[in-house]
Amino acid sequence: MHRIMVVFFDGVISASTCAGIAGDSSLVDSCASYGSIISKLEAGGIATHGSVKNSYSNADIKSEKVAGGIMTQAHTTTYFENNIFDGSVFGGTSCGLLIGFHTGQLCTYSVKNCYYNSNGKDAVQIVGNGSAGDSHDIFIPTEYSLQVGVNSDSKSSSMACTTFINFSGLNRILSLGLEQQETLGKIDDMINISSLKQTELGTMQQRMYGVLDEISTQYENLVSTRSTLKDADMGELSSEYIKMQILQNASATLLSTANQTPALALQLL
Repeated sequence: MHRIMVVFFDGVISASTCAGIAGDSSLVDSCASYGSIISKLEAGGIATHGSVKNSYSNADIKSEKVAGGIMTQAHTTTYFENNIFDGSVFGGTSCGLLIGFHTGQLCTYSVKNCYYNSNGKDAVQIVGNGSAGDSHDIFIPTEYSLQVGVNSDSKSSSMACTTFINFSGLNRILSLGLEQQETLGKIDDMINISSLKQTELGTMQQRMYGVLDEISTQYENLVSTRSTLKDADMGELSSEYIKMQILQNASATLLSTANQTPALALQLL
């Protein structure tokens, strides 16, 4: 059994068939693939056959027939776990963001805890002509526009937010190794980038809290104004009711007096 472990690739592979950083291998573990992988028949981000686990591919993969983000073909004995694909893939006959295709209906391969990025790849399957198993899409929108005004029309102020963090230097860390001094510098740079993004998001969060407080105050003022208007309406209705009662009482008194003493009623008129 072939076994390939801890391989980092960042270049170009071009072959007539079985193109991948591990090629036609039995077991691939803890490998990373960048760059371009091109083949006429089969191209895989990590391998073409066998089993792959704990691996990552951010490569551009192209094949005239079969292409897979991590691997091209799944067999009955395929073990596929803890893999991530975040590149681009194109296959003329069959392609998948994780696996190009499986060998038949009796193929009992397993996909566990794997991830892919579907952004810009609407027409590509996860596993060509097969079940995607335990796989998940990691695509999350990185730009948001948040309304920070009371009204929802175009005059309402808005706030743009981005959650994107550029970690492009990570591949340099993998190629250098953890023992190099330059690696520590790269790690410090990544930490600083994360801290800056955290500060930016924290500032926006505080602004949103301020807007929420303002909206809460405006809501309380609106409720108070509505209550005042209701009180004014009730006062007007009460005055009208008292007026009608006075007129009704006066009319009743006039009719009673007229019935008792018509002459007096004429004098009153």
